[in-house]
Amino acid sequence: MTKEIPINQVICTTKNNYAVLENEQPTTDVSDPPTHSTPKIKPVMMKITKNYNLILQEINQKYPAKVNKATGDWIKIQCATSDDHREISNSLVQKKIEHWVVDPIANRHIKVVIKGLPASTTVDEIEHDLKEKRVAVEKIAQLCKFKTQAPLHIFMVEVKRVENATDIYDIKVVCFISVTIDLFRRKPGVKIML
Repeated sequence: MTKEIPINQVICTTKNNYAVLENEQPTTDVSDPPTHSTPKIKPVMMKITKNYNLILQEINQKYPAKVNKATGDWIKIQCATSDDHREISNSLVQKKIEHWVVDPIANRHIKVVIKGLPASTTVDEIEHDLKEKRVAVEKIAQLCKFKTQAPLHIFMVEVKRVENATDIYDIKVVCFISVTIDLFRRKPGVKIML
């Protein structure tokens, strides 16, 4: 004989591991890190010289929060703050210690390539045309094959990072010829003719 049980008295015994989440309210943790990241500080690369350890000792006394790593013939000095970066760089300049720093992106030129022009087009013709289109041209160079030195129909253009610098991507015609303009990426087997 079968006995009927009212539905409100039935207990379900399935193993649903996520069932507890249905009733859980979302919480916000004030300790969560912000979603934006702070820009990474570029390292200072100092040439290893005879007295490099004395220079590092002096830097370490003033800026203990930085990290030094040897990479080949160079010491990579990773600064904790942009102020430390600037002060360490200035100190190395004053001491005439060979070093280099990577320019922040805001200071670097935009490098693009113009594809589709005849290889016989001169750099002066391209520069004149781009300047008429109000492009702040810094430098133009033609790319060539590395082994044969044969000029390619591709030109690398450095544009000053001014307010309308990215407008160069909107240009479709240079020297009365349809072109494509892309971000510059160095490829193996290609050399820049200066």
